[in-house]
Amino acid sequence: MLAGRGPVIAAMALVVLARIWYSAAVRAVDGWDGAVRSMVNLGRVRLAESIAAR
Repeated sequence: MLAGRGPVIAAMALVVLARIWYSAAVRAVDGWDGAVRSMVNLGRVRLAESIAAR
């Protein structure tokens, strides 16, 4: 009954798993935006001071 359908079932399972993994990755990095923004803002002060010193 399932003879020859193995690759199709595997492909469908991988599509479902890829969607689940993508959603998990998005949720995992959801809070990084604030941390990255803070690091960029800290670097801006140092850059502005070095430009003003020239």
